[in-house]
Order: sequence, then C-alpha cells, then structure tokens
Amino acid sequence: MVKRLLDFLNASPVNFLAAKNIASYLEQAGYRRLVLRCPSERFRQVTNST
Repeated sequence: MVKRLLDFLNASPVNFLAAKNIASYLEQAGYRRLVLRCPSERFRQVTNST
C-alpha cells in the first residue's frame, strides 16, 4: 500500500497531474466522467419547477 502511494506521488509531482492521475484511476475502475456544460442552467430549471 505504501509503495502504491509513493508511486502515485512520484507520478504526480504537481496538483494538476495528481487530479489527472486520479481521474485515470477512476475511469479504469469503471467510473464515468461527469461533464457539466452549464450547471447553473440545470439548477435554475430544478429550482423553477419546484
């Protein structure tokens, strides 16, 4: 477990690469990327319908 953490840290020297690597691990595990093109519109629609 420690080796996996050290490997991750070595592959992710900056926060941008850490986020990219975590996203890659999640996608490999079967998760899908959520793309919110305009989240404020979506929330506005939900708020108006209630």
